[in-house]
Amino acid sequence: IAGLVADGPRDLAVVHTSLHGVGGSPVAQVLERAGFPAPYAVAEQAQPDPDFPTVAFPNPEEDGAMDLALALAEERGADLVVANDPDADRCAAAVPTPTGWRMLRGDEVGALLATHLLRRGRTGTYATTIVSSTLLSKIAAAAGQPYVETLTGFKWIGRVPDLAFGYEEALGYCCDPEHVKDKDGVSALVLLCELAASLKAEGRSLLDLLDRTGLWLSRIGAAGTVLALVAMMLHICADTLARWLFHSPFTGTLEIVENYYMTSVVFLALALVQRAREHIKVEIFAKLFPAGMLRISDLVASGLTAAWEFMLRVVFILRYRQHHGAVEKLEATV
Repeated sequence: IAGLVADGPRDLAVVHTSLHGVGGSPVAQVLERAGFPAPYAVAEQAQPDPDFPTVAFPNPEEDGAMDLALALAEERGADLVVANDPDADRCAAAVPTPTGWRMLRGDEVGALLATHLLRRGRTGTYATTIVSSTLLSKIAAAAGQPYVETLTGFKWIGRVPDLAFGYEEALGYCCDPEHVKDKDGVSALVLLCELAASLKAEGRSLLDLLDRTGLWLSRIGAAGTVLALVAMMLHICADTLARWLFHSPFTGTLEIVENYYMTSVVFLALALVQRAREHIKVEIFAKLFPAGMLRISDLVASGLTAAWEFMLRVVFILRYRQHHGAVEKLEATV
């Protein structure tokens, strides 16, 4: 496992907890052989104990399970907190922020690991399951690598031909399919430490890597939404012009904008733009976007909701006038 990492920076202060499981000794040995400093182990949870006395449930995703590790990290000024579940086949991570420690989601760690492996030249099929984020498909496509989505569980990921990397959002990662076609928390942990150490040497962090890609994702979402809004606005302008010149509406304007599915798609795009930084983010070709474009796109994204609400108000007024005109004609006839 230690051979998975390449030569590079190793300056990284790590806190590790095995949550009363078997991961403590293997993790310490692997990190030492890979050249990292010895991790700060959470003493209260370092030894295997089937009663799991310090946690309500020995799962890193559960509330309170990481409290001791995060407290130790704060005390030691650590760069990264990593945790394994009791059988060490899963890996969780937390990173420091100005307001405290933040747990990374399984999809976030999966996307980070995939990006790290692709940067190192790992070729083959990148796979995840139907319950995980689809971001991995975009990451693989950007690198020209195949992508496969499987049913839930590593019994399906492990069957993917030419598997290079696979993960599932529940903190399971297959980083060394050549030897183990299953989730393994120790190999994922050492690769995540390698990535964090290399970013630290560059003056960056895992969150910086995530945030850069969050900007990239928001640009893509914003561009698609802007095109949809522009198309609808042009349609409404054509309708207004047709009414003025020919006293006849441009067929279908109100129906198009009022259509339930179109409304759902636009609101979904707006939600993706607004929430991109809070969800899965991995740096992909961020350098393609000049700083000026990023600032302009931020302004566009923040104004999309207001634009859509304005459009709905216009449609409401047009529809009201349409119905009101029909009522007047009916009253005149009567």
